[in-house]
Amino acid sequence: MHGLLSIVLTAVVAVQPTAHPANDLAQALQPVRDAGAPAALVLVRENHLVRTAAVGVADAATGRPANAGDHFRAGSVTKTFVATVVLQLVADRPPQFPAGTDGHYSSTGYLLLGMIVEKVTGRSLATEIRRRITQPLGLRGTSLAEDTVTLPAPAMHGYAPGPGADPVDITQWNPSAAWAAGALVSTLSDLARFYRALLGGALLPRPQLRQMLTTTDVDGLAYGLGIFKIPTPCGEALGHNGVVFGYVTDVFTSLDGSRQVVLAENYYDEGAWRAQESLIGGLLCSN
Repeated sequence: MHGLLSIVLTAVVAVQPTAHPANDLAQALQPVRDAGAPAALVLVRENHLVRTAAVGVADAATGRPANAGDHFRAGSVTKTFVATVVLQLVADRPPQFPAGTDGHYSSTGYLLLGMIVEKVTGRSLATEIRRRITQPLGLRGTSLAEDTVTLPAPAMHGYAPGPGADPVDITQWNPSAAWAAGALVSTLSDLARFYRALLGGALLPRPQLRQMLTTTDVDGLAYGLGIFKIPTPCGEALGHNGVVFGYVTDVFTSLDGSRQVVLAENYYDEGAWRAQESLIGGLLCSN
């Protein structure tokens, strides 16, 4: 994942903002399709104006076109949800020791955080995410997939490069190993609403939100608690990316909250995720 974080940093700062009217969003996704992804989705928000687009096929076997409302596996975007739950618990039960001064990106650390949430609350992590985040915000397309190999319908199938010319469908796998580090299933609109609420102060008291957004250098990236900051052509942005078998997701919001971009593709391939993440700056800063 460290390499992927570097990809985000390198890709975003290299892109200059361009105009992307609603009918051009689909065309903006073409580099992801050219890199081999069967489908790609995007949501762009500027203040109250929200535009979405979908290109390609959600299911290569049936030919069903991708739709901006499709479910997908969101990978490490899960970490922002888990960090939010943990910081809510911190607000309820202030720790009796100071936080550390160093930081490392660790999926294993989030598995431990998930275990702590369950120990403290006596409920499953999936239940706490539902009680504290998805139900209050009305995120009906978002859940922590603990022990099921299927996705809610409608869903993008996930793919990886195959031995021949056609990608291989790898949608159905058990995400329990990823759990608190990467088992989230969501949609474009749900992820946009979550980050808008989080960064707008609707989910955490001000001290805990400030703690979440306090960053340390992790391999050249400004990483906070389950969230990181990237430079873009129109200023810094906050969010997270996620790479998991079959899917790549990117969610970023400008510091003033006025701009958002959410991207998702159904292809587990470095060239395709580089292509997707090269679009972040241009889409976020489009006018």
